[in-house]
Amino acid sequence: PVTLITWSKFAKAAGLKIVVEVLNIEDLDFITQYADAIQIGARHMQDYALLDAVSKYDKPVFLKRHPGATMLEFLGAAGYLLEGRCQPILLERGTSTHMNHVRWDLSISIIPAIKAITKIPMIVDASHGTGRRDLVFPMTMAGVVAGADGCLVECHPRPQESLSDADQAYPLKDLRHLLDTARDLNRFMRPHYQA
Repeated sequence: PVTLITWSKFAKAAGLKIVVEVLNIEDLDFITQYADAIQIGARHMQDYALLDAVSKYDKPVFLKRHPGATMLEFLGAAGYLLEGRCQPILLERGTSTHMNHVRWDLSISIIPAIKAITKIPMIVDASHGTGRRDLVFPMTMAGVVAGADGCLVECHPRPQESLSDADQAYPLKDLRHLLDTARDLNRFMRPHYQA
C-alpha cells in the first residue's frame, strides 16, 4: 500500500497516470483511490467475479488476453466489463503455440477481427507478445497497421540490467522514435480503416 501511494504522488508530480494490476477483489477499493486505470492480467482474464467487481468502478480497465484464450473467450470476458461503468480496453499479448523463436506468438490478426465486431479499443503489446527486444518495434508497427488503437512497450534505460523481463525491455532512448513512427503509420492507415 505504501508503495502505491508513493508512486501515485510521483506520477501526479510528473503529469503521468498509473495503471495497477488487480489480483483480488478485496484490494479494489484501496487501489482505485490511487490508480488512474486498472489492469486485469492474462492469468485472471476469466476470473468472472473479479471482472464483475472491477466493472462497477468508473475507470479504464485494461484486459489482457490469456495466451490460451480464443477470440470469443476474450470477448466473453470483456462482456462482463461492458455490464458496468468501466471503460474496457483490450490488450493483445500473444498466444501459446508450438513456435519456439518467441515466448508467445503475437496474434496480429485478432486486432482487425475484433475491431470488425466491436468498438472496444485495442492495444498491441509486442513486449509480452514476443518476449524479444528486437521484435518489439516491428511487431508494434504490425499491430498499428492492423488497426490497434495504442501500444504497450516495456522500457528501461539499460535494458540488460532490468530486474524484470530484461529480454523484452526496449531501450528508453529509442522509445520516442518508436512512438513517432507508430503515430505516423496510424495517420497514414486511418483512412483505410474507415473505407
